[in-house]
Amino acid sequence: HIFKGLANRDIEPELLTLYHKWLDSNTHVSKLEAYADTYRVPSGTDIWKIHPDHSFTNIDKAQLREIAINFRDKPFVEHKLKTLNARINSRKAARYVPAWWHDVITLFRFDNRPLATCDSLEKVAAFYKESFHKADRAMRNIYAEFLQHQEIVAPIQEHYENLNDELLQHWFEYFNEYKPNQQGYLPKLISESEPGTAIIVGDGIRYEIAAFVASKLKGKCEISKNTLFADMPSETEHNMSALYAGNNEVIPIHKDREKKLLEATAKDITFKHLSSLHGGINADYLVLTYKDIDTIGETLQMSAIKLFQEFEEELIKQIQLLLNMGYKQIYLVTDHGFVLTGLLDEAAKIDPSAEGKKEVHERFIRTVSPQPNKDWLKFERPYKEYRFVYAAKNHRPFKSKGVYGFAHGGFTPQEIIIPCFVFSNTAPVTEGLEVNIENKAELGDVTGEWYKIKLAACGKSKDLFSSARRVQILLYANNLSQGKSHIITMEQGMTEAFEFSFSGHNEVTAVVVDAESQKQLDSVNIKKSNARDFGGLF
Repeated sequence: HIFKGLANRDIEPELLTLYHKWLDSNTHVSKLEAYADTYRVPSGTDIWKIHPDHSFTNIDKAQLREIAINFRDKPFVEHKLKTLNARINSRKAARYVPAWWHDVITLFRFDNRPLATCDSLEKVAAFYKESFHKADRAMRNIYAEFLQHQEIVAPIQEHYENLNDELLQHWFEYFNEYKPNQQGYLPKLISESEPGTAIIVGDGIRYEIAAFVASKLKGKCEISKNTLFADMPSETEHNMSALYAGNNEVIPIHKDREKKLLEATAKDITFKHLSSLHGGINADYLVLTYKDIDTIGETLQMSAIKLFQEFEEELIKQIQLLLNMGYKQIYLVTDHGFVLTGLLDEAAKIDPSAEGKKEVHERFIRTVSPQPNKDWLKFERPYKEYRFVYAAKNHRPFKSKGVYGFAHGGFTPQEIIIPCFVFSNTAPVTEGLEVNIENKAELGDVTGEWYKIKLAACGKSKDLFSSARRVQILLYANNLSQGKSHIITMEQGMTEAFEFSFSGHNEVTAVVVDAESQKQLDSVNIKKSNARDFGGLF
């Protein structure tokens, strides 16, 4: 009866109040969802007159489908979006309002008019960073949700591409002002940085991803949203070499790039993969590689976009961990961005016809001799026997071997304007009881399978809040978590010992963290002795 009243928008006030309480009940909402899954809105129901607090997700999709089909009728679309305002902004039914409605709003209400005043490449780039990246993100979210529903995606993609084409026209108009500044970035950064610097070097992190990560860390640190212009072609081998070495040198093997960076800086740099980061790592300069986005994107193409949320969550989690570990400056940089070609037919692909010997990629072409095609952009980039790189004045791919979807290597803002964000650990230090590991010396050479960690709470209490602290011991082996202790309450002057097993490992790292903030308080590397344990017989 309640659902019928919602569908007809004639529900009695008392029942609507009951329904709202039901929506807000963590205990009983699962029962509501079970009812909603089996309820079928009567045929002939006007989908635009249903109560905005409804819980029928199929109605949301039906409304979106109607908007998509009529997307060229701007008054119709705007009228329907106004009708949906009450639903999209509903607090009572928030858990049933699909997140993609906000992406639809972003796309259909996006304002490209400021582009008219962009009379330089710098100004076009600024418009992209301030506004257009939000349209990129919205379209990516629509792909992730509806890629298998062509009747929804195709019209919305056409609308997005109309917006993007206008951006690209301005971008290509000022192509001659393009000056890449990616070469030798890491050697310069590390040479000029103080100890306590961590750098996440991503592969294929475009600006909208970094902007989202920054939005989730807002208030937890100071954030500077700097950018670079990536070099051309905007692909991994070329651009990672630019970051690590510079001098237009192309270094195919990543380990060799790291050696170049060590030689150029003469600093003690620790290199790790981002996924292996844990609190026990102690390095003055820490470089963390994160290749998942590019690797998975090239493997799964458009199907990979459903995983992008996980990539973003990993970046947020690890930057937060680095802040808790006490790193003063955390940089998020990347080699290149990417474009998503979306729904693509053969006719939309670009003919790669070129004179002489050539090497055709999805987003660029290498040639030995210069080409006369006025629709291509020329870059002089010697590589093996090739001298030139050409990119189309388009975001569409060249006809080439392999699958299409997730692509890079071309010259669009999405690929060239890359993040160089800085997360600074400037939050005020919260005074608290000092808790440290008291027996570090003996833990460097432990006989037997078991070891004890002795915690000591020291320092004078300044107030009630620093007289006690809740802490936890985290254990790692081979860069993987091996467990953790229960939460321990340490009071001033107190010492406690806790016993753990090596669990088959020869070396374990123990990290003491504040149980609430996860701030790192102390750490130690624990090593098993090669000497045999005779259990006190001698």
